[in-house]
Amino acid sequence: MRNAKMYYLLGVIISLLVLGFGILFFGAERQPEAGLDTENQNQTENQGQNGQDSVPDQDNGDAGNQDGQNNPDRPEGVLPGFAAPDFELKNIAGKSTALSDYRGKFVLLTFWHFGSNESVAQLEELQELSVRAGRTGEKVVPLAVNYQNGSAVEAYFKTKEYGFTSLLDEQGKVSEKYKINIFPTSFLIDPDGMIAELWTSRFNSQDILDKIEEVERE
Repeated sequence: MRNAKMYYLLGVIISLLVLGFGILFFGAERQPEAGLDTENQNQTENQGQNGQDSVPDQDNGDAGNQDGQNNPDRPEGVLPGFAAPDFELKNIAGKSTALSDYRGKFVLLTFWHFGSNESVAQLEELQELSVRAGRTGEKVVPLAVNYQNGSAVEAYFKTKEYGFTSLLDEQGKVSEKYKINIFPTSFLIDPDGMIAELWTSRFNSQDILDKIEEVERE
């Protein structure tokens, strides 16, 4: 009877040992898989994060293009190929004149200021262009827009016999609209009101006539 109990206890001990070894064995087998799953999960998360990083890059690229199109610093409307912004100013005789009054003709719009010797000297070329345009029948109208020198312009023009129109931008609003920061700055505007050429330095009358011929050939 004693031997039977001993064998029973021995069997129970052996079973427990086998069960314990089994648990340890299978647990050790599953541990690398769990580690692999964790690594895969980390890789997936990293890939997801990298994917999210690339999307803002693409969005930023699109935003950059939009900024290039809508950036307020970009001088839209005052470059060749854009429509010239219309405006209305008084001339030295007090008569209001609008740019659109000259639609159907070429207009040479020159912004000038007494503080710039270059732009004052440019007036002589405007006079030459005015004379040549009248003599040769060219369809170009020289317009000189003075920046904030109203009374001085009137006195100055009384000493000259200029045949072109001088407009007074006494508040500087038109110069601001055209983003003028250099004097003289000139725009050649075609009969459809589009800017054909831009100069930010002195020109001679032949330059203007040559450009008009070029535009008419296009």
